[in-house]
Amino acid sequence: MSAAAKATLVGKSVLRKEDGPLLRGQGKFAADINFPNQLYMRVVRSTYAHGNIVSVDLAPALAIPGVVAAWSFADVAEIPPIDFRLTRLEQLAAYRQTILAKDKVRYVGDPVAVVFAEDSILPKMPPSMSKSR
Repeated sequence: MSAAAKATLVGKSVLRKEDGPLLRGQGKFAADINFPNQLYMRVVRSTYAHGNIVSVDLAPALAIPGVVAAWSFADVAEIPPIDFRLTRLEQLAAYRQTILAKDKVRYVGDPVAVVFAEDSILPKMPPSMSKSR
């Protein structure tokens, strides 16, 4: 789009084609898509803003009927850390984040474990399965 074309849009209403179905309750979301034998996943997140992970106990989750699997960092250690979007500077390599917290949590909500179940019983999950200090 040219600079002139962009300038003609500033301050003007733009027709948005995607809004109609959403406003009528006809939007499609990931939670609306179902498949036979699908599993539901819940991410168990840190309740601490910063801390060292002492342990992650998956047993309480695995004891819930319908839970098929529960993973912590040890189960996904071979997956490389997430690269930064705009750059792959080697100087930043130490700050890349693993998909599940490894030795420490960095913020409230940092993913610590994931639990997979046959139905949406996941709200019954314990709020925290990890111990941090």
